[in-house]
Amino acid sequence: MANFTQADRAAIDKVAAQYHQKPGTVHIVAYAAATSASKEQLDAYGAALERGQAVAKALVGDGVPVGKIQTEAAPARAGAPSGRVVIQLSP
Repeated sequence: MANFTQADRAAIDKVAAQYHQKPGTVHIVAYAAATSASKEQLDAYGAALERGQAVAKALVGDGVPVGKIQTEAAPARAGAPSGRVVIQLSP
């Protein structure tokens, strides 16, 4: 089980509640740290995808159908913090 902070859990629960009020597609983007070495970059993307999948699993636990969730890993912008996960609900 993922170790979410109270703020993380509140954000996940808020998205799940919004989904139940107006179902749509949940997009999860987990950002990977930018590195110069290809192995490190692959590891960073793997870790980002694991974070995104943990969020998806929590949303499924809150009743969001797995088929309505899309998860991806993306590179963090230069100077932006890695480890960030953005959740969006679209119609």
